[in-house]
Amino acid sequence: MSNGKFVVFEGIDGSGKSTQCQLLYDRLLKNGINTTFVREPGGTQTGEYIRKWLSTGSDIDPMSEFLLFSAARSALVSQKIQPALEMGNIVISDRYMYSSIAYQSFGRGIELDKIITINQISTDGLNADIAFLIDIPPEVSLKRIKNREGDRFEKEAVIFHKKVRKGFLKLTNQDKSLWSTIDGRAPPQDIHEFVWDKLQEKGIT
Repeated sequence: MSNGKFVVFEGIDGSGKSTQCQLLYDRLLKNGINTTFVREPGGTQTGEYIRKWLSTGSDIDPMSEFLLFSAARSALVSQKIQPALEMGNIVISDRYMYSSIAYQSFGRGIELDKIITINQISTDGLNADIAFLIDIPPEVSLKRIKNREGDRFEKEAVIFHKKVRKGFLKLTNQDKSLWSTIDGRAPPQDIHEFVWDKLQEKGIT
């Protein structure tokens, strides 16, 4: 069994989760704690190829999209996350399998049972020790990302992002022991301190 800890950040695009991943990573390193930072999709050669294809491909149907994410996730778990956990590292992930439930099930309409089954296969049953949802209204999200070159999700209409947000909120309500929900409109440093306090409560830092 590994003695590392797995910390996941989720949220709709523009929520600020990537900023929180970086703040936590930097603080853990500063405190001399062995830490690995990964993102989805990416982090492996397979994942980076898939990230590029997902950002440029125009003929990808919802199920193909989900299976591509799952392939990238499988590579990331086996090549990066599990080995780091086995070394005792804290692993921080910018997105994980929970994104597929929110984006591909609630957002795209794929049956939830199919998402859950393939998630379990692609992750080999690995769940996070703690997960943070950085929650913001889609209207705020779209304002934040309007000036950057959007990916396939960022270009979706506000109704899509509302469905995704609903999916994330439903997930958090189903498992309060795993999830902490944070208002993403708060100052980034305040959010970071909340995250740090939660990790201390769980004995992770």
